[in-house]
Amino acid sequence: MDFKYFTIILLIYSFERDNMFLIGIDVGTNGTKCTIFNESGNTLAYSYQGYNILMPQKGYYELDPNIVRKAVFTVINDAVKKAGTTDYAYIAISSMGEACVQIDLNGNVLSNSMLYIDSRGEDEIVELLENISNKDIMEKAGLSPHKMYTLPKIMWIKKNNKESFKKTWKFLLYEDYISYLLTGETYIDYSLASRTMAFNVVNKKWDKQILQYANIDESLLSTPVQSGTIIGKIRKDIQSELGLPSNTYVLAGGHDQGCAALGGGALTSGMSVDGMGTAECITTVFNKPITNEIMEKYNYNCEPYLIPDKYISLAYCSSTGSIIKWFRDNFSYEEKQIALKSGKNEYQLLDNHVSNEPTGLILLPHFSGSGTPYLDNQALGGIFGLTLQTSKYDIYQSILEGITYEMKYNLECLKEAGIKTNGMKALGGGAQSNVWLQMKADIFGIPVERPIIKEASSLGAAMLCFKAAKIYDTLDEASNSLVKTDKIYYPRNEYHKKYSEIYEKYKKAYKAMKNVMGS
Repeated sequence: MDFKYFTIILLIYSFERDNMFLIGIDVGTNGTKCTIFNESGNTLAYSYQGYNILMPQKGYYELDPNIVRKAVFTVINDAVKKAGTTDYAYIAISSMGEACVQIDLNGNVLSNSMLYIDSRGEDEIVELLENISNKDIMEKAGLSPHKMYTLPKIMWIKKNNKESFKKTWKFLLYEDYISYLLTGETYIDYSLASRTMAFNVVNKKWDKQILQYANIDESLLSTPVQSGTIIGKIRKDIQSELGLPSNTYVLAGGHDQGCAALGGGALTSGMSVDGMGTAECITTVFNKPITNEIMEKYNYNCEPYLIPDKYISLAYCSSTGSIIKWFRDNFSYEEKQIALKSGKNEYQLLDNHVSNEPTGLILLPHFSGSGTPYLDNQALGGIFGLTLQTSKYDIYQSILEGITYEMKYNLECLKEAGIKTNGMKALGGGAQSNVWLQMKADIFGIPVERPIIKEASSLGAAMLCFKAAKIYDTLDEASNSLVKTDKIYYPRNEYHKKYSEIYEKYKKAYKAMKNVMGS
């Protein structure tokens, strides 16, 4: 082949590869993000819009779907303006779980969305369990029954807002709600459908028995499909409003935890992603549905993954980054002043005082109740082992240790259920701490890797677009190409042994606190 001719082909191919938008949208509880990538995986634009949680009365936590809709359209429009023009675009949505949008046949919103922390739905769980057991729901839906999920919220609406329920055409979670706005079609991916407590994670269909006992008609819900399925082209009026090309395809996305796991590079069974934010969540991949009595006992879920025929489970601690912030705000006046003068990071200044040696203190990180495996909203935090020699830096280090012990206990419980973790990817603000990641490796006894990622959920959603656009044949290929490693922390045997001895004491702390405080 003539070299000049070959060069022209390459130039044309390069132009075509950069003339497509791969768009990941992350719809969260506090705000929405939009990230646009080109075909080479480079970020072209990013936009964020926040919104507030509404608390109309005690125990009620809501979002206004109209405000979320406006935020989503704002970030898409803003990001598209920053990115320029294109001939083709693919969009996939990463969404918070549980919260649903109640709409009529014309798409009008009939009520605010109840968030997972909303108190409504507790009585409905009791009613449901009069007809079906915890065990049956776990084996079908892959969840232990809880008021946080969508189904009891819908049951509550049917009982308490009868007039609005009569007008209802669909109950959509935020992934399928935004997709509906963009395309007019109502499809939900398997992972997010599993957060309703009405989806059978084994046969991947709405569970007729659960819905029957809940007295909720399946027609009120979207059609479940595999993540990455193209569900339609963008509506012409919306395409014009957002500045997108007419050739814009919308895909079924995924639950935000699953999207973050994919965006973090968790591809194979035994790999976990540790999201280290205000709360902490470890998402672990496995190869077949596990819905046994141990999963039920420890309140773990079995959720279809974005990668076909794989599953994930979520283990989380409700207070992690929030405890560190509490310590900073109350005990780190000196570090604040140094940071203001020097421009250094306050947390890095605290990290500089963390020792390789364990403190020997035991901090119970239940400052806002506990996550898994207890799911105890009344659980309290505490620090055991204080002496007159204990410094504020010891307490700071004990916070990092206590959170890590809590997550180690979760990994131990998951292993008992049949889900083993061989390696971990660390994401989020906490993952910027070198000393904490080394501590995690030492306590967990497994390698902890920090990928180079800013927005893992958006990237995970965008990977679905890369595959749909045939840029990569598989999600594995997309991940291997797009997720790069910053650093790997390996466990040190000497410190692993020391931490393991203290960890055995840590496992007694929850019961001790319950016995003393009666909570």
